[in-house]
Amino acid sequence: MIDFRYHLVSLASVLIALAVGIVLGAGPLNSGILESVNSEVKTLRQDKTDLRTQLDAATRSLAAHQNFEAARLPDTVSGKLSGRAVTIVTLPGTPAALITTTEDTLAAAGARVVGRVALGASYADPAPSAVAARESLGAELSTLLAIPDGAVTGTPLDAVIAVVLAAKVPVVGETTSTPYTPTTESREEAWRRLRAANIVDRALPASTATAIVVLTGPGREATETASAEVEADAALTAALDSRADGAVLAGTLDPAQTAAVSAIASSRSDSAMRRAVSTVDDAATTIGQASIVFGLAEQLTGRSGQYGVAPGATSAFPAGG
Repeated sequence: MIDFRYHLVSLASVLIALAVGIVLGAGPLNSGILESVNSEVKTLRQDKTDLRTQLDAATRSLAAHQNFEAARLPDTVSGKLSGRAVTIVTLPGTPAALITTTEDTLAAAGARVVGRVALGASYADPAPSAVAARESLGAELSTLLAIPDGAVTGTPLDAVIAVVLAAKVPVVGETTSTPYTPTTESREEAWRRLRAANIVDRALPASTATAIVVLTGPGREATETASAEVEADAALTAALDSRADGAVLAGTLDPAQTAAVSAIASSRSDSAMRRAVSTVDDAATTIGQASIVFGLAEQLTGRSGQYGVAPGATSAFPAGG
């Protein structure tokens, strides 16, 4: 049995240790710890100030470079698309600023923007009733426009939109009277019905285009519906490309959002589309705007490329730029 003196000795030891700790903590040890902490805080504050100075300098430098690039862009692209008839097709979610900026860039490149049309909400609606309605409308309008089976890439509805909006430059010595060149009346009627079905929006361009720029919004959360819609958007771009002399699909993607879905990523992931359609994933930047022009000029020579900084890009910008 442990006697009472053992308990007294143990208690005294604890009290002595506590007293020593208090004395040391309030004395030399405390002073050393405080000096060390104060030194670390001072160093961190200086590091923060230095980093802020560096960030401000980098921001000013970047702004200067961007301003210079924007000022020189018209000269850089001047004449690259001289005389080309271009239609801009905007997909749902495309920022208004990107549309107007791209129109200005194409004009600076010498292109004639013959129209700007928008894809309606019903184009990629995954509801079974909407799918059935699109298939029926596509078949009816294909007959109206006299489009032979397989003449244009994609679904009958994609072919209808492509035939209404685009046409290749006629080859010298060949007839321009192909079986699927619509009359003015059938073209206007087809567009009226497409608009009534909310497949497309805005007025029909006065003439067909020989080159197409399709603009899209940022990447979207990967859901079954979103994935189906961006795949449909990419397929429409391919259809437009097959009907025209070339097409570029452009938008602005966040390289860090690797799990997001987009028409650009969908196009890049399909080998056939990748060989036919050019894409630009940094279209909101000056370099991206130049890539749209040089990419379209490249398309007109029968080549394609994937440009920007997001996954799937093969180069930051076209070599011809």
